[in-house]
Amino acid sequence: MRNIVLVLCGILAATTLALAGTTGKLAGRLVDRQTGEAVMSANVMIRSLIRGASSDVEGYYHIIELPPGQYEVTVSCVGYRPEQHRVTIKVDMTTTLNLSLVPEAVEVQEVVVSAERPVVQRDQVSTIQKATAEELQTLPVSTISGVLQLQTGVVNTGSLHIRGGRAGEVGYYVDGYRVEDPLFNSEVLEINNHAIQEMELLSGTFNAEYGNALSGIVNVVTKETFASPRANLIYRRTNLGLEPASDHLNERSIEGTVSGALWEGSPVAVMVSGRKVDADSYYFSGVVRSVTDTTGRTRRESVDFSRDKPFGFNDYFAGVAKVSWAPFGGAKVTLLDNYSRRRWQSYDHIMRFIPDSTYLRRSESNLLGLNFRHALSNDLFYDLRLSHYTYRYFRSVNGWKESQYTFPTYQTFANSLFYSSMSSTVYEDQKTQAIALKGDMTWQVDRANLLKGGFEVKQNDLDYYYVANPVNPADQTRNVYRKKPVEASAYLQDKVEFETIVLNLGVRLDLFDPSTSFRSDPFNPASSGGTTMKSVVSPRLGIAYPVRDNMVFHFTYGQFFQRPEYQALYDNLDRTFSNRRTLFGTPNLQPEQTTSYELGLMTSFDAGASLQMTFFSKKIQNLIGIAWNYTPLPYAYYVNEDFATVKGFEIAAKGRWGPLTAGVNYTFSVAKGSSSSQQQRYSGSFNIVGVQSLRFLPLDFDQRHTANGQVAVFFRDDEGPFGLLPEVFGNSTCNLIARYGSGLPYTFNPARAIYVAERNNSRLPARFNLDLYARKGFRLGALELGVFADIRNLMDRKNIVSVYSTTGSPDVTGDETFKATPDYMQDPTNYATPRTIYLGIDIGL
Repeated sequence: MRNIVLVLCGILAATTLALAGTTGKLAGRLVDRQTGEAVMSANVMIRSLIRGASSDVEGYYHIIELPPGQYEVTVSCVGYRPEQHRVTIKVDMTTTLNLSLVPEAVEVQEVVVSAERPVVQRDQVSTIQKATAEELQTLPVSTISGVLQLQTGVVNTGSLHIRGGRAGEVGYYVDGYRVEDPLFNSEVLEINNHAIQEMELLSGTFNAEYGNALSGIVNVVTKETFASPRANLIYRRTNLGLEPASDHLNERSIEGTVSGALWEGSPVAVMVSGRKVDADSYYFSGVVRSVTDTTGRTRRESVDFSRDKPFGFNDYFAGVAKVSWAPFGGAKVTLLDNYSRRRWQSYDHIMRFIPDSTYLRRSESNLLGLNFRHALSNDLFYDLRLSHYTYRYFRSVNGWKESQYTFPTYQTFANSLFYSSMSSTVYEDQKTQAIALKGDMTWQVDRANLLKGGFEVKQNDLDYYYVANPVNPADQTRNVYRKKPVEASAYLQDKVEFETIVLNLGVRLDLFDPSTSFRSDPFNPASSGGTTMKSVVSPRLGIAYPVRDNMVFHFTYGQFFQRPEYQALYDNLDRTFSNRRTLFGTPNLQPEQTTSYELGLMTSFDAGASLQMTFFSKKIQNLIGIAWNYTPLPYAYYVNEDFATVKGFEIAAKGRWGPLTAGVNYTFSVAKGSSSSQQQRYSGSFNIVGVQSLRFLPLDFDQRHTANGQVAVFFRDDEGPFGLLPEVFGNSTCNLIARYGSGLPYTFNPARAIYVAERNNSRLPARFNLDLYARKGFRLGALELGVFADIRNLMDRKNIVSVYSTTGSPDVTGDETFKATPDYMQDPTNYATPRTIYLGIDIGL
C-alpha cells in the first residue's frame, strides 16, 4: 500500500507544476511615451543571464526563472530609443518594470537608467523579510542565526523561536534543498554569509510549496554568476591575542569566496566559499581554589589542567561549492556541496574543576545536490533535484570510547558544591542519512496566472546509539535502533495577478510512514503493534490588495503540519524499564498542527521610506508532550496533547536617504500553552504524582516586547558627510544595531515547594545590546583592501539570561550552607556575552 501511494503521489506531481523557491519574475508593460499606445515586439533582455522576452500585442512581457540579485535589463525596439535599466529580482516575487519608450527620430546612443528597488511589493501576500548579499556583508553578525535575530517575530533563548513557536519548528532550505536533522528536528545549517546571494525569512504563513514546518521558513539562495570572476578573503580575530582566554573570548576566523565564470563567455560558473572559526570560551582557563586537607586545614591551590583548550570552546568549518553549467539554451545543470563540521565543549559551572569529565561533542553534515533545470519555452520550465544528505553527531565524556567510562560518584568538594569526581554518564552516537528526489515545474499560463506545483519523495536512514551509565548495567538506559522511515509530499498552487488584486491559492499533501514494529504493551512481551502511513492536507490562501501604487493590504490563512521528530517515535521500542525515569516512544504519533491567520499593511511615504504593520494569530494543537502512567510501574510516553495560542502584531519601518539607511522594528506577542517543549512535563509530572498540568501558562519564550533598530552610513569613493572630506570618509561603512527584549519567564519558587509555585510566574530583567560594524576601504589598482572593527555588546552591558529560582538573583542561590561559596554562586553563564571586539582585514578582487 505504501509503495502504491508513493507512486501515485509521484505521478500526480509529475503532471502538475512546481517551483523550488529559488527564483523570481520580471514583468511589465511597454507603451509609446507620446501616444500611450502599446509597443509590441520589443526585446527585453538580461544579457548576463542570456534570458529575454518580447512584448505582446498589448505591450506586456514577462521573464520567469530569474535568480535573485541585481541585473542590467536592456530594452530595444525598431523605431524607439534603446534603454537600459537596473532591477532587483527577489525570490518568489514579481518585479514590475513598466516603461514609456521614446520614439527615435534620429540615431542616438543608448540611455542608461538606474531603477530603484520598489519599496512596496504589490504581490506580497504575507510577511517576508529579506537580506541581500550587500546587507549581509556589513552587519555586525557572522551567522545566519544572528541575521534572523534582527527580524520581527524572532525570539532568542539559545534556540530561535518564530512567532511563539517551539524550537525546531523552522524549515531551512539551501538552493531549494531541505537541510535538517530529522531525528531531533534541530537546526544544522552552517554556511558562510559571503556565499549567500539572498536570504529570506517567511514567518508565520508561507506558500504551499513549503511544508513540514509550523513556525517559519528560512530560504537561502547562494551566489551564482556567469560574469567575470570575483574573490574576497577576510581574516578577523578578537583582542589580537594579547589577552588570555580567561578574561575575554579568544576567537580567530578566516573566510574566503570565489565566484564567476571560468573564462569570458564560459558556459560554466563556479562558486567556492568557506569559513573556519576557532573560538575559545572566556569562562575558564585555570583558576585558584580553596582545598581542605584531612587535618581540616584550608590552603589555596593552583589548578592547571594543561589542556589544549580552555573549559568551553567552539571550533567549526563551513564550506559550500557550486558548479553551474549551461550546456545549451534553456538548460542548466548545477552541482552543490554544502559541508560543515564542528567540535565543541559547553562550559558547565558545576563541573568547573573537572573539565575532563564533561562532554565533548562533534558534528558533521554534508549536503550533495544535483539540479537539472530546463526551460521548455519562455513560459514553462521544470526542475529535477536529486540530493543526498548526511548528518553525524557524537557526544561522550572527554571524547572517550564507551569502554573507557568509569563509575560515576557524584562527589563534591568538602567545602564546595562543585563536583570533584566523575558525574557525566551518557555516550551518544547518531548518524542520519536522507536521499530525496524532487520534481518542480512552473508555467506562466497567461498574463494573470502563474501555476506552481511539485512532488518530493525522501528515504531516511536513521542510525542511533545511546547509553547512559555504560559501566553499571543495573542502572543503565539504552536506546539503540536503525530505522528507515519514508516521506513524500505534493502541492499545487496558482498565483493570480490582476491589476487590482493578487491571489495565492494552494494546497499541499504530506505523507510519512515510520515503518516500524514495536511492543504495544510494556508489561506483555508477546504483544506487538505496527505503524500506518500518516497523511495530511494543508490549504493555503493569500490575498494582496494594492489600493494605491504605494499601499498594499494583505491577508493570509493557512494550515501547517510538521511530522513528529523521529526520536519521539522510536525511543525505547523494546519497552525496557530502568531505575531512572523510564520513557517510551509512541510510533503512531500524529503530525503537529498550526492554524495561522495574518492581516497586514505595507505602505511607502517617499522614494526611500516604508512602513509595514502585521497582526497575527496562531492556534497550535497536537503538539508532542509527555504523559505518565503509574501502575503497575511508572513510565512516561509521548502523546499528541500539548497546545498553545499566539497573538500579536509587528511594526517595521525603514528608509534610505542618500548614504544614510535607517530602520526600526517592534513586535508585541503573547505566547501561552501547556508546555514549552515536548520534554518539559517529563520531570515535573513525575514529581507531582497523578497531575497532568494542561493549562494555558506563559511559555519559556513568551517575550512580550522585542525591538531592533539600525542606522547605517555608506560613502562611495568620492563621497563624504555633506560632501566634505571624501578622501577621508570615501569608501567607508558604519553600521550600528540596537536590540531590545523584555524579560523572559522563569519560575520563582522561594519556598522550594513544587506544590506552590506556578510555572513561569516571574520574569527576568530586560536585555539590551548595541553592536557596531565600521569599515574603511582602500583601492590598490584592481584590488580593494579593507580594515574593519566589529564590536558586539558595545556598552559592555551585563545582560542577565538566567537566575536562581529561589532568589530571582543571578549571583545568590539562597543556600545558606557553607558549601554555597561565592565562586559557586557567581555562575558566569547567568550572563550574556560581555563586550567582544573583532578586528580584521579583507581583500577583494
